[in-house]
Amino acid sequence: MITAFTLETTLPAVPASVTQVRHEATFAAREQGLDRQHPAVDAWLVALSELASNCVRHAATTSPTFDVRVVIDQDGLALAVHDRHPHQPVALSEPHADDSGGWGLFLVQQLVTEAGGHTSVDPDIDGQGKTVLVRLPLG
Repeated sequence: MITAFTLETTLPAVPASVTQVRHEATFAAREQGLDRQHPAVDAWLVALSELASNCVRHAATTSPTFDVRVVIDQDGLALAVHDRHPHQPVALSEPHADDSGGWGLFLVQQLVTEAGGHTSVDPDIDGQGKTVLVRLPLG
């Protein structure tokens, strides 16, 4: 039986933070009896890694920290990744021509949709940041 779990943390926008938050979420899922191979759990962890990596790669210049909230409850899995960089990402179906990335959000959306979930990008009220939300059912 799943008991509600929430992790809220602010991390420095450095590569080690991506590994740290992914490990913490993986541990939490395992503690709730959720198998890493479950499609929703796998999609949740991949999305978390990609979104945290985006904060490190693309937002660190104006947002030296980023916020993460991961939730496990009876309704499923959720995560929110927030940074204070003003760029509002758009899901591109192919990478930038200069090979600088650009399709991570598209891949996250596809993976999450295939697992029965949904994503959204919510800008901060002042337009100087955003939160990417992911929600996945466990059923």
